[in-house]
Formats: sequence, C-alpha cells, structure tokens
Amino acid sequence: MKRSSLAGLDAMIRRMDRELSGKDRVRELTIPLSREIIRTCAEAIRTMRTGGQSGRLLQEARKGAARLRKVTARHPELYHSGTVQNALQELAEAFILVALINGERIPSPESIDCTPGSYLAGMGDAIGELRRVAQDAMRKGELGEAEDSLSLMEGLFSALVRFDYPDAIAPVKHKQDVARGLIEKTRGEVAVAVRGRNLEQKIAALEKVLADHRDFSPAALRPKKRAAVSKKGRR
Repeated sequence: MKRSSLAGLDAMIRRMDRELSGKDRVRELTIPLSREIIRTCAEAIRTMRTGGQSGRLLQEARKGAARLRKVTARHPELYHSGTVQNALQELAEAFILVALINGERIPSPESIDCTPGSYLAGMGDAIGELRRVAQDAMRKGELGEAEDSLSLMEGLFSALVRFDYPDAIAPVKHKQDVARGLIEKTRGEVAVAVRGRNLEQKIAALEKVLADHRDFSPAALRPKKRAAVSKKGRR
C-alpha cells in the first residue's frame, strides 16, 4: 500500500461537501415553500365552501409550485421527495375540486405544475371533499346537489381506477380503496335521503287529500240497510 493512493482525496471531499451543502440549502428552501402551498390550498378550499372566490388563492399556490420546480431544477430527487409531492397533491386537489364545484373543466397536471403521481393522489382526495359537499347538501335538503356531487365522485373514481402502478411510480392504490368506500357510503346516504323525500311528498299529498275532504267519514262508504217491508204493506 502507498500513501500516494490518497492523493486528491481532500479535493474530492471538498467538492462533494460543496455539492451536498448546496443541495441541503435547496432542501431548506423547499420546506417553507411546500408548507405555504399546503396552507394556501386549504384556505382556497375553505373559501370555496363558504361561497367565496378562491381564484386568487389558487393562483398564489400555482406560483409557489412553479417556484418549487425552478429551485429544484438541478436536484430532481428533491422535487420528487415526499415534502414537495405532498404539497403538489394538495394543489391538485384544490384545483380539481374548485373547477368541479364551479362547473368548469378540470386543469391538466402540466398547467398547474404537478407531477402525474401527485395529481392522481390529489384527485383521490378531491373525492373525499366532494363527499363533504354532498353531506352538506343533504343537511340542507338539497338532494339534487347531493346527487350531482355523487356523480362527480363516481366520475373521478372511474378515472382513478384505470391506474395500477407500484407506489414508487404512482401512489394511488390506497387512494382508490378509500375512495371506493366513500362512494359506497355516500351512495347509500343519498339513496336513503331520496326515499325519505319521496315518502314526505306522498305523506304531504295524502294530507292534502284528507284536508280537502274533512267531512269525509268511512261510514259513508258502508252500504245502507234496506228498510224492512211488512207483509201487510206487500198486500
């Protein structure tokens, strides 16, 4: 063995240290950016559910996603890390949900700087939010809106189940299982609510009929007894 075998090691170590230090600085930048996207998307969904305009908040979140892509351009492994992908998942959920509630076409992953995996995961989460919309509608007695929400849930689910990849490629298997259960529960609740509404309508119609015939008595339907005729009267 020769000590000269270590020649150049110090320079190599310094170079790797610079590279890893730069990567760590980028990682530190992604954390607050990701948290801000998650916070903004949650606020956008709350605003939408209370009848407010969430467009400005969504655009802020999309700008944050574009910045994430830019700062991680030299470190794709950081872009595909859990921290960043979780934020992009929330972004996809918010954009999909708001578009559906407003009757608009849902955006593509590319248009909101999402990866396919994070977009599909966000789609699965949007199904859960639509269930809440359906439940709110049922509590208000707006069964038509509840049925519309259920239809949207089923439409998203039919798209989601077309993907069957390992979690390393597209982590949607768990989302599919959860969405399937939520749809089954919502379908049952909507069916019960519709039957209840139909029963109420029939009862109301019957009450109206009875109110229009207040003097009605079941005795009126009984056949009247014929008066007995005496033999003397027959003669």
